[in-house]
Amino acid sequence: MGLGKTVQAIALLLDRSKLGPALVVAPTSVGDNWARELTRFAPSLRPVLLRETDREKKTLQGLGPRDILVASYDLARIDVDELVHVKWATLVLDEAQRVKNASTKTSQALAQLQAGWRMALTGTPIENHLGELWSIMSFLNPGL
Repeated sequence: MGLGKTVQAIALLLDRSKLGPALVVAPTSVGDNWARELTRFAPSLRPVLLRETDREKKTLQGLGPRDILVASYDLARIDVDELVHVKWATLVLDEAQRVKNASTKTSQALAQLQAGWRMALTGTPIENHLGELWSIMSFLNPGL
């Protein structure tokens, strides 16, 4: 929607980058865009795209400060057993309305991830009922 959500998230990622690796979960269609925007606005960060064909455990084991792993919602759900072992400094959900239903496997998988800071980006936090906003807020504030 052109509201600058991505640039604001990149500023947060840049500020927190020294604390450890970050995870950005986004729709598959914008993963490459995240990598381009990170390179453009924060060249000191290292974007790593988690792709269907390149999901080796060594990729996750080698992550450190200034690394930003960009994963799709589907791969984050599928690979949650590996992602939970990484201590994420920052976790960003792009198009966070994907977790608007707390009972879905994707929402439940992402809720398992440990992160020092969580951020949800969405232009449509509520589409049908107030419970959708609760689900996003519950992700942001575990135990809410």
